[in-house]
Amino acid sequence: MERKSLAGRIAEKLRLIKADKKRMRRYDVNGDGQIDEKEWEAARKDAENEALVESLGEKEPEKQEASLRIHRAEDSALPFVISASTEVSIKRGFGMQAVLFFLGALGMAGLGVYLFIMSVNLIGS
Repeated sequence: MERKSLAGRIAEKLRLIKADKKRMRRYDVNGDGQIDEKEWEAARKDAENEALVESLGEKEPEKQEASLRIHRAEDSALPFVISASTEVSIKRGFGMQAVLFFLGALGMAGLGVYLFIMSVNLIGS
């Protein structure tokens, strides 16, 4: 089965709305027989929401479970993170950043010691 893009789904929903006079009348809020910009925007938003619901409904349950994690942290000092990435990949990314920052700090400390020693040698000469 071919999966349509979200934009393709929205376009299809809008085509269906345009083809159905009854649905078009539902969006004609002021009853003038014409769909103005605000009324069309409401139809577009409805089509977008329907397409999003369909798209989420087609995801495989295990993929959906891996991408949606919402729970209260045991330690309230921890940040609340909303991400499309898995918890493992977020932890891995933060771990790599921590290692890089540590190595950078170690390098800067080494440079500081080297410069201190050089300045002491210059002053002592």
